[in-house]
Amino acid sequence: MKDKKIYIKLIQCLTVIVLYHITGKNSLFLYAITLSLYNIFLSCFSHISIKDKLKELNNDYGKFKILKYTSLSIIIICLILILLSILISDITNMFLNIENTFLPYLIMSISIISEPLINLFLEYLESYNKPKLSNSLLNMYYIIENILFLIISILTIRIIKLPIYISISLLYLSKILSFIIIASIIYITLKKQNIKIIKKDEVKKINYKYEIKEILKNNTSKSIINIIKNSYYYISIIILYLVLSTRYSYNINTVEKDLTFVYLYGITLIKFLIDIVIYITKQNQKKENIINYIYRVFQNMITIAITIGVTSPLICKIFFLNPNNAIYLTMLISLSIFIILFDITFKNIKNNKIIYISLIVGIISKLILIIPLINSFYRMGYNLIYGDIISTIISISISIIINYIYLKIRNKQEKSLEKILTTLYESILLSIILILFQFIIPINTESYFKSIIILIIYISISIIFVKVKKKKRG
Repeated sequence: MKDKKIYIKLIQCLTVIVLYHITGKNSLFLYAITLSLYNIFLSCFSHISIKDKLKELNNDYGKFKILKYTSLSIIIICLILILLSILISDITNMFLNIENTFLPYLIMSISIISEPLINLFLEYLESYNKPKLSNSLLNMYYIIENILFLIISILTIRIIKLPIYISISLLYLSKILSFIIIASIIYITLKKQNIKIIKKDEVKKINYKYEIKEILKNNTSKSIINIIKNSYYYISIIILYLVLSTRYSYNINTVEKDLTFVYLYGITLIKFLIDIVIYITKQNQKKENIINYIYRVFQNMITIAITIGVTSPLICKIFFLNPNNAIYLTMLISLSIFIILFDITFKNIKNNKIIYISLIVGIISKLILIIPLINSFYRMGYNLIYGDIISTIISISISIIINYIYLKIRNKQEKSLEKILTTLYESILLSIILILFQFIIPINTESYFKSIIILIIYISISIIFVKVKKKKRG
């Protein structure tokens, strides 16, 4: 199952890269901004699960009622989000002067219902001793979604050549259509189970209102963490667009192109790299203190980050046929180190008070720092997007430090500073090796196939370095 999950993540990453080549010169900025909002709204349902409740019930009627009322609750929340999306589309149109926002925001908000409902249906199916089928259907849902996504993008952007705002709106149909397909398969499967939904006397005693309220309340911190994390990206897009297009009068097309690369294609790449690091770390997972686990994730992530950072022109050449975007990928890969630590530290904190303090301090820091740092980078003559990424790194770092102090006090780990310094020393050593190796095999090349070979060589050097380092440690 772990292998399948990482394959699904790979397919999703490759789908976005293929989209880059399908769109050509068409601006997908409206898709980038609506997708960021989609991720925020979808995060509202991260904590909702009926799996445990269904295990407690031994009758079909009770299980069906839990599914029914939870599904209705999700539908009501989604209706509220649809209205909120329409309001945001009007605000976006007014303040950002972006035209034709209504349809993309509307279809995006309607598509939100797909994933949380599919998860509920699959948990319901799993309660009838169908865990493997449930996992397979979830994977199938994502595969069908990505296939439909590419088909719709090719048809609407390349073949029919619809107005770009209509094409962007139709991209979200892939989620709705894949939901309909998988929901139909689930319905047919359950129909064959001959489930008899008969109300029994003991079921009358169940307080469904209380049960549903408990489902919606349990583990809400998980959703709040995801909402805040995705809000960092949305805030960045909005404020950068406003500042660059109004205060500094940058060309709108250039602004949209750069922001789309950073917050659509770039973010997708680093999210996949984070998944890879988590997967690699879990493959060698031992029973250990959480602080040690954080160190191992940090070591793996920083090794990959250095390798990707040095070879970013090659990666941009291979995947996007444009090495000039490497400046953004280098900054984003630095950000990925902090994002993965953000995720892990929050995942291991059970104290809601600490979680909320850490999240609030972090997001307020982002709001305070973003504009001053953008202005500072303008005065220094650097790319202004750097200022935004640095503001995110600082803000996330504040949350990480709060979380780390709490975890360290709880786990009483010694020699923390020594381990951090060792990791940093090894990282600097790897950086020097890769940079010096550029004098032997330069990374600047116009040849596509040569770029692939050189990238493989640099990755091999990093792997050898890691193996030598592990052997030395014993």
